[in-house]
Amino acid sequence: MEIPMSSRLVGKHKKSSSPLGATLTVGSPVRVAQRSLAHPKALTSTIAIAAALSCGGMVAAPSAAFAGSCDPATFVCSGAAGAPGTDTPIVINNPGATAVTTQPGFGINAGGTAITIIGSGTGDVSFTDANQSSITAGGLGNGIVISGGNTGTINVTSNGVITAGSDGIIGTMGGNSTGLTIDVNEVNAANHGINLNGNSGTGDISVTANTINANTDNGAIGTGIDFDNGPNTHDFTVNVGTITAGSGGISGFSSGNGNTDITVGSITTTGGDGVNLVVDASPGAGYTKVNAGDITANSGDGIFVNTNANTTDLTITANNVTAGGARGIYAVNNGTGAVNVTATGTVSGAGIDGIRVDNNGGTNVTVNAKDTSGPASAIAVNNFGTGSTNITSTGKAAGGMGSAFAGIYVDNGASTTGLTVNAVDAEGGDGIDTNNGGTGATTITVTGSAIGREEGIDAYNGAGATDLKITANNTTGGFRGIEAVNDGTGETTITSTGTASGGGLKGIYALARGTDLTVTSNNASGGEDGIYTEYYGTGTTTITTTGLTEGGSHGIHALSTGQAITINNSGTVRNTSNSSLSQAIFANGPAKITNSGLITGTVQLVSDKGNTVNNSGTWDTAGATNEFGAGTANNGVNNTGTIIAAKDGGAVANTVFNNVGTFRNGGVLTMADKGAGDTTTIDGNYVGDGGTVEIDTELGDDSSKTDKLVINGDATGSTKLTVHNVGGLGAQTTDGIKVIQVGGTSDANAFRLTSAVAAGAYDYGLYMGGASGANDWFLRSTNELNSEAQTSVVYAGALSHFAQATLGTLQQRTGGRIWPNGGSQVAAYLPSDQVMKYAPGGPVIYGQGAWGRVGGLYASYDPKKGGAYTQGIGFLQAGYEGTAYETTNGQLTLGAYATVGRSWVKVDTTRDPVTGAARSKGKITSNGYGVGVNATWLGNDGLYADAIGQFTWYDTTLSSKNGSSQGWASALSLEVGKRFDVGSGWSVVPQAQLSWTHVDFSSFTDTLGNRVSIGDGDSVLGRLGVRVENLSTWKGEDGETRRLQFYGIANLSYEFMGDTSVKIAGATVEQQDKRLWGEIGTGATYAWNDKSSVYAEASYGHALASGDNYTAKGTVGFRYKW
Repeated sequence: MEIPMSSRLVGKHKKSSSPLGATLTVGSPVRVAQRSLAHPKALTSTIAIAAALSCGGMVAAPSAAFAGSCDPATFVCSGAAGAPGTDTPIVINNPGATAVTTQPGFGINAGGTAITIIGSGTGDVSFTDANQSSITAGGLGNGIVISGGNTGTINVTSNGVITAGSDGIIGTMGGNSTGLTIDVNEVNAANHGINLNGNSGTGDISVTANTINANTDNGAIGTGIDFDNGPNTHDFTVNVGTITAGSGGISGFSSGNGNTDITVGSITTTGGDGVNLVVDASPGAGYTKVNAGDITANSGDGIFVNTNANTTDLTITANNVTAGGARGIYAVNNGTGAVNVTATGTVSGAGIDGIRVDNNGGTNVTVNAKDTSGPASAIAVNNFGTGSTNITSTGKAAGGMGSAFAGIYVDNGASTTGLTVNAVDAEGGDGIDTNNGGTGATTITVTGSAIGREEGIDAYNGAGATDLKITANNTTGGFRGIEAVNDGTGETTITSTGTASGGGLKGIYALARGTDLTVTSNNASGGEDGIYTEYYGTGTTTITTTGLTEGGSHGIHALSTGQAITINNSGTVRNTSNSSLSQAIFANGPAKITNSGLITGTVQLVSDKGNTVNNSGTWDTAGATNEFGAGTANNGVNNTGTIIAAKDGGAVANTVFNNVGTFRNGGVLTMADKGAGDTTTIDGNYVGDGGTVEIDTELGDDSSKTDKLVINGDATGSTKLTVHNVGGLGAQTTDGIKVIQVGGTSDANAFRLTSAVAAGAYDYGLYMGGASGANDWFLRSTNELNSEAQTSVVYAGALSHFAQATLGTLQQRTGGRIWPNGGSQVAAYLPSDQVMKYAPGGPVIYGQGAWGRVGGLYASYDPKKGGAYTQGIGFLQAGYEGTAYETTNGQLTLGAYATVGRSWVKVDTTRDPVTGAARSKGKITSNGYGVGVNATWLGNDGLYADAIGQFTWYDTTLSSKNGSSQGWASALSLEVGKRFDVGSGWSVVPQAQLSWTHVDFSSFTDTLGNRVSIGDGDSVLGRLGVRVENLSTWKGEDGETRRLQFYGIANLSYEFMGDTSVKIAGATVEQQDKRLWGEIGTGATYAWNDKSSVYAEASYGHALASGDNYTAKGTVGFRYKW
């Protein structure tokens, strides 16, 4: 017989049931062809086995004792090992029970196979080394070869070290044997560590080892454990600590009728598989288990298990598995039980898959893994059994990026009952790809990210399946973030809590034919649609969005065959362009949209069964046309939020709501964008629920540019209209500015202003009906000034009043200055011990000297034109006069003075002409600082003349400005009067005064945006008056002359210039106070010597016309002459 180079003595391909080689017949001639040597050492091993098997009886060493020999009678081996290759091999062939043992110190170092034990007949055959012996087979020899056709068990036990040039241990259980047990410490072999081939017995096979090294020097041939268990064997159990091998860690066929249970701590191979297990079991076989720690297979599968139809459960448990050439873990189940694969560490299949399970006839498939990877799929399950598929990935499943690959791939056949995937992170051609062709539900949960070159998650339910449920955090796909197609009978539910991104097509794609379709999304974006749904079932579609939903064509695209569609948005829905002109939402079923967030773009609802938009958030549809389908009567917009119909003041926006049925506004519909000319058209009826419409208008005359609301139906309810003036300067109107056009009928109270609208100096009101339409609404200007204008218009007059008040009269400024010659003598009231004395009369003029006074005024002005107001003035003045010229007729004095004071103005603004509500008073507060000069003639004959020049500047705060303004006033005054004595100390002093003031202020912008500047600030005020006074002089106790002036005065004043005015937004607005005033007053001067005097005056004035016009003023001063 010739054995080819590619053949094995007995064996099958690890992953096939096809025989590959021939069987060697014991005792037959052997011819080994040169080309059959897979490794040179295989020749010696093969010849040794053949020779041993051809022997009959017992073979032992010669009678002379050699090192490492066994007693032929007792089978006790003793003696220390000799030099390498010098010990004679031990061969024992015994027809009965054979128990080979060792003595302490035993060792063997043979040049070929070290120990061969062949049993036959009846009884157990065993080799037991409890003395840590060193057994070494040199050359191409095997360490221990034990076999037998005996009717007992075969056992090898060693706590020493077995080293072989070929196989470490060869154990063969013959047809009559009832069990094979290998329990060793350490095996080092150049070929197989433990070789269990040709086992045809009926018992259990058990292998226990601490360490197996089958990679000593030949690189890629040795296998840690190689076995072939015949169909009559029972349980096969392996429990190994560490295996290092060149060709495979554990490899073989288990064809018995018991359980197969392999436990290994770690395997490292440079070639072949870590575990290659084919369970070609006999009927009645049990479970298959592989429990491994860390496995590194640099070429081949990390773990490969293939079970046949006679097996039950298949369980694989491992920690870290690295496969350099194929799959990390590959389980093929043709049995009747469940498949369970658990990987607690990292599984990597560098050639194909990380973990692959093919279930061809069993029940449930369960995969629990942490980190997995492979160039095809990280986890791939093909379940064509009768149970469910359950995959849990707690780390990252990283597959290849080809279109046929996935991070996690599941294919459930027609007889399966459910599919569940729980993952943290998955990536590949698809992040997760599932195909449920069975009868159960599909449930996919991703707590991290699912990333795919095509789809992040791709899930399909066949017609026999039920529910499809996807819950994911972040999903990203080159085509779709999530693709869910449910042709089954159950619900379809998609919940995306993070971001679903489909670069080319859809963020979320869902097609369903069962009951309800529900999509709940945070962020979703796609090259075409953020969310796309198709529904052909018997329920409804519900889409809920909480984050950003956007797509190149639509944010949301929802289709149905007539079933209801509900869209709830609390986030943002828009086109990727973020343009209000692009489509945000398209739906062809009867749709109900509820928005509490932001929608940017159009809503296209094409069903004729009724469509509704309920907006409590913001809907930006500026310049776009929104469609509501043909069923107008059932369509509607219910707005309690904000609808933006225009937003770019530089462009005109025409916004349309087509076939809307009823547009109900309880929120804000705004065209306010700082540009007039926009139009919003409501193709239906409009109902105001207390909402607001905001427009921009260039407030002016009837031809003013304005935004417009066009209502094709009726206008009812109540709506507030807010008008923003955009550059209008105000003007008188006739018919008014049309701002609302109603095609049907309009309730009289359908629209109202919240208050008057001001532009320039004018207030505008809203009025229904005009020449162009009885149901249209117009803005018309009123005849009254607005509140800001009523404040600004009095500004110039208030500054002028301050200047006039601080000019005063000569008497008010400096007190009595001319005392008559020969005045009546008046008793002076002296102490009781003094007698009454009489002061002689004599002419006295108070010329030079210093003076100071305080003054105040409170006035009310109810003008013929302009604003009514009250004004309070308080000031302090001080000056000095020196005599410039003196003659026997009198003195000429020249003086200078300074003024500081404050004016308070409160403007009584009129009530709002629209609502009748009181408006806040206007306020003007001015701080004045002035200087003046005077020239005064005081004549001995009682004639006086007083000329003044004065300049005052102001720092003013106006409520209409919300800031300060600077102003100034120039004033000239000339007063002339003369005393006429009438006897008994009484005199009459007629007088006249003419004053001119000119005020100005820097222009400013008021709170309405109007530019305000001075118009006319000139005033010429004339006064005619008469003072009746009594003058007394007397000598005081100190010898000084006392003088007392007491008087009453009456004046008539007249304003010759008439009006002051300001310009507001280019329009001149006049303030026309009453011109003719009457005034009465009283005063006194007291001088207690020729140097010092005090003086005071109080007066009350009133306009000689109707209205609330009056003044009350007073002054107190002190003068000192030196």
